[in-house]
Amino acid sequence: MKCTNCGDEITEGKKFCAGCGAKVVIAPDNSEIVKNLNERVEKLEKIAEEREKKINEYKERIKKEREDAGKRKSGGLLDIF
Repeated sequence: MKCTNCGDEITEGKKFCAGCGAKVVIAPDNSEIVKNLNERVEKLEKIAEEREKKINEYKERIKKEREDAGKRKSGGLLDIF
């Protein structure tokens, strides 16, 4: 293991670096937590993409329905006059 302060090699079990005297802090292994979080983020991104697609489809359907309703209104007998 290397000292994060000076880069010297630290003997296992030591609490301080022999080179600079910095306190040795052993970081926990969070790789499994990070992996799980990344998997969750990927799932949430997929859900967000699916929802965005559905929203856009819904918006297009509403737009088309409004256009169709406008055509029906303007196609009546009163438009002749």
